[in-house]
Amino acid sequence: MGNIWGNKKLHNTLRSGLQFFIGAVVVLVGVALIVSLIDLRKINSLPPGWVVLREPGEVSALLTVGDEVWAGGRDGLTIVDRDTLTILATPTEVKGLRYIRALQNSVGGSLWVAHDAGVSQFDYGQWHHFSSGEIGLTGPVYMVLAEPSGNIWVGGEGGLVRFKDGTFEPVMLPEETKITAISTIFLDSSNTLWLGSDSNTNGGLLSFSESSGWQSYSAGQDLNHSSVTDIIEDQTGVLWVTTGFAGRGGVSLFFAK
Repeated sequence: MGNIWGNKKLHNTLRSGLQFFIGAVVVLVGVALIVSLIDLRKINSLPPGWVVLREPGEVSALLTVGDEVWAGGRDGLTIVDRDTLTILATPTEVKGLRYIRALQNSVGGSLWVAHDAGVSQFDYGQWHHFSSGEIGLTGPVYMVLAEPSGNIWVGGEGGLVRFKDGTFEPVMLPEETKITAISTIFLDSSNTLWLGSDSNTNGGLLSFSESSGWQSYSAGQDLNHSSVTDIIEDQTGVLWVTTGFAGRGGVSLFFAK
């Protein structure tokens, strides 16, 4: 009797597990179908002259390189011919890169790629890879900025480093700042360096200039939200800082003094 009861219990357990598995598959297929239909509708409603390229699937960074467009994102680097819109072969040396968040041209002609494992440089036809640990960071690299002077600023988990004269140098941020990751770097027309973090817990904005040193800006006083997502400067010298997370935020304007 006990054996029969045990077999029945096992049968019911297996049947429940199978039903759950089938249900999960049905839900996933349904979601995928709905997403595909929404995607198709978007494509069909594009204005004349617009085209959607389905490789790559997610794009976080773009850069024009001669007759090519480099697109970086979750799945790595995709290279597109600008004239034919065909996908070109990705160099073997960078096929393994993932979560590319920034692409940058330097004054010297080298190309820089920020990704989850560190930063990579394409210079004189060769690729050079530097892990986060090698350059002084603790995790993914989020941003690369090339200065007109030739210096390269690299931001990510663990702070900020500068590539100068072939060497990566860690940059000490102000002791009082809560920022632990740099995701936005901008150099304005007055040569002030701006650093932003889009962290929803330790975000914020910093600036550095030779005349004023470090300056810190916080939510409530200077920013609409502590999570800084982008920085640009308009033709009049006004700095536009976009902030926000989870439906809250806005744009903060900084006027030249």
